[in-house]
Amino acid sequence: MPKITRKNYRIAKLTSEIILQSECANNINLSKRSTIIHNDLDLASRSSQSSRVSVENTSSDNTYLHVSDSDSKDDVSQPNINQNISIDESEENISNVVLEENIKTNDNIALELGEWALKFKISHVALTDLPQFVLGNHEFDDKIAGVVPFIKALKHPVVVSNIDDSLEPSIQGLYTKSTVVERNGKKIGIIGVIISTCNRPTSVKEKGTGGFATESPSVNEEAERLVREEDVFTNIVLSHSGYDIEKAMAANASEKISLIVGGHSHSFLYTGDKPPGPDKPQGPYPTIVESKHGHKVLVTQASAYSKYIGNITLFLDSNGEIASYSGEPIFLDNQFPQDEQINRDLQPWKTIVDSQGSVILGSSLVTLDRSKCSYAECTLGSFVTDAMVYAWSDEAEEGSWTYAAIAFMNSGGLRTDIQIGNITFSDMVTAQPFENTLDAAELQGKYIKELLEYNTHPYSYGREYSSLKLMQFSGIKVVLNLTRPEGDKVQSVKVRCQACLIPVYEDLDLDKMYRIVIPSFVVSGGDGFTMISDNIKNLKIGPVDIDVFVDYIAHKSPVFQEEEGRITIYGNERIEVKNFNT
Repeated sequence: MPKITRKNYRIAKLTSEIILQSECANNINLSKRSTIIHNDLDLASRSSQSSRVSVENTSSDNTYLHVSDSDSKDDVSQPNINQNISIDESEENISNVVLEENIKTNDNIALELGEWALKFKISHVALTDLPQFVLGNHEFDDKIAGVVPFIKALKHPVVVSNIDDSLEPSIQGLYTKSTVVERNGKKIGIIGVIISTCNRPTSVKEKGTGGFATESPSVNEEAERLVREEDVFTNIVLSHSGYDIEKAMAANASEKISLIVGGHSHSFLYTGDKPPGPDKPQGPYPTIVESKHGHKVLVTQASAYSKYIGNITLFLDSNGEIASYSGEPIFLDNQFPQDEQINRDLQPWKTIVDSQGSVILGSSLVTLDRSKCSYAECTLGSFVTDAMVYAWSDEAEEGSWTYAAIAFMNSGGLRTDIQIGNITFSDMVTAQPFENTLDAAELQGKYIKELLEYNTHPYSYGREYSSLKLMQFSGIKVVLNLTRPEGDKVQSVKVRCQACLIPVYEDLDLDKMYRIVIPSFVVSGGDGFTMISDNIKNLKIGPVDIDVFVDYIAHKSPVFQEEEGRITIYGNERIEVKNFNT
């Protein structure tokens, strides 16, 4: 039995998920499931009855099976995901759709949408025989140094059309903008695209370029090239951009794009009165969008964590346009018996996860809430940033109470609430799963004001749209006035002193250098905070986040974080928030 450590906990948890998701989900017997075929693409005319009907006068039909966002999860047992699914190869065009070493494909096309990078850290688990794959934003958590070996380990096409790798030779040639497959005598282009606001630059920032281009132009350019140079019949877009962005891509799609298979926003789409699982539909499956050229483009997603397999069949006319379609997401419930061999494979890793994950670090008297972190002060954000300042307090110089008195955390890095009661290791890893280092650096006051101004810009990262893009912070009190003109919404800023023995708040000095603590993701320009990455000085690499939080909880327990007026907003009636995953 491996020694139980924090590192072993992460390895065990991720290994368990790979065993579950790459070995246990064999094939879905679609012949035993009802399917709806739609000959009329008018949403209002959809039938809620399940049936199979013949479709005439179509030139081609293909089934597309997709899973997305297999993000790291703490629950190894995954009770809502079946661990053994029977296969019936007598049904034509039905074949394996998930990650499995003995995968066999017939005429259907299997697609995988991103976010396996954390799992790749398990060096002894081979990810083989995957279908077409587009990179997700978490593949870039460790920047190019992390994503390159991940791609090299894969044995299938990786497609991304909107990466600028001009200054990063190590990734050049490891992926393509698209791939072409032939089904039923027709060439089909499969084009990948990642959310452009990923902002984990492919090149070192000071080199000047590198990053991710806008989604729609990149996809359309590649689609038009495939039609012109490779004579493809139609194009399928494999997107890790989020439901809202994917609908916009469909509206702007070039003429030979028929389907966008999406991910990133974890959106569950379904048509009908009785969804197969517990999730609330965020839209119809598929979502039909009329493009600027007047043709129909279908958009699909299938939630996340391999809870569902998306299943869509397109029937195309002789011009490559959609004549009809059929399909619905398949819920991988636990009605199937568990595989005994898989359970045996899981057991040693599950023991580590259960043992370390259940360790009680301390307790909280209040809910550490993340629900409003993108547009208001939130208790989880205040707790995390206070811990970041605490992490550097041992480095305090003479005459100072800490090494750095200010901390910033991007709200997208705050993942789940922590409830009242005991706080376990698993709770903390789930709330902060990315294993950033918490680094210290110096930043001039004018750039602190600039980043706070940037906080008032609208932001969409696929799962949520917010008219604000707030960071959470410690050691700052800011007043934002949303009624003021663009570029002048920061009304006042006070900062906590560092070179003092009694912390007090003073007016921000635009010329002064301030020590701040920031996650390594932000150091590299993540979420567009380039005013930080471009201008920090004297960077010092800090401890890994989870180690800091474990120590801080032990120090502060019981936790009773409160809202302290760190962020005051006037004109908050102007705030608009849309969550695409609730």
